[in-house]
Amino acid sequence: HDPQDSQAIVVTLDEAALARKLDAAANYPELAGEVAQAVSAFGRQAFAALFQPVDLVQRIVATVDSLPRETAPQRMMPPKPVRAVFAVSGSGEEFVLDAKNFARYEPYVKALAAVDPKALVAAYVHAYPLFQRAYRDLGYPKGHFNDRLLAMIDDMLAAPEVEAPIKLLRPKVLYEFAGPDLETRSAGQKAMVRMGPANAAQVKAKLREIRKEIIAASEARRQELVRVQCSGHAGRDPVHE
Repeated sequence: HDPQDSQAIVVTLDEAALARKLDAAANYPELAGEVAQAVSAFGRQAFAALFQPVDLVQRIVATVDSLPRETAPQRMMPPKPVRAVFAVSGSGEEFVLDAKNFARYEPYVKALAAVDPKALVAAYVHAYPLFQRAYRDLGYPKGHFNDRLLAMIDDMLAAPEVEAPIKLLRPKVLYEFAGPDLETRSAGQKAMVRMGPANAAQVKAKLREIRKEIIAASEARRQELVRVQCSGHAGRDPVHE
């Protein structure tokens, strides 16, 4: 993405305040107001049914960081595990991904499709110090979470559109894609393939909308900082210190 995309979410907030907010957001329903606002973008009922409430900020940050990589630990993901058994067709050493498998992802896709991108990104901007602090704690003291979020979105958008049948292998307990072009892709892209083309198309459409809003918010914050600096009253920027 364009480097200016990451002129990112500028928030003037000291480290002590960040620590207090992160502590407040650690346990649901005692979420910090900023995180609660982000949750409300999904709707309370959908969130309670589909997402893990504990350590929400840390889960989001860890998942955003890992999805563009080869593996993404399920135990750290914000969504609850997908229900029903992974569906395959075939026997012996010949397996293909069964279309019945796609229905497992539909509740999550439906919840995402219902989200207002503007409201979600507004909540994200408001809560950004929490995400930035958690990203630093993950091991990136000089990194910017907004950069990583955009990189994750771009990676998901680059997921291939694969036509059926999608061949699988089962070398051990878990199934793998038979084609190396799929199996060597990122965890996020493989998830897009597993959810099926119709679901993936909806997710990509929503990700494009969210990306657009993030960039607009980032640019608005950058311009705000420029105005403050020009007025001679610039605040401290904990994101780019």
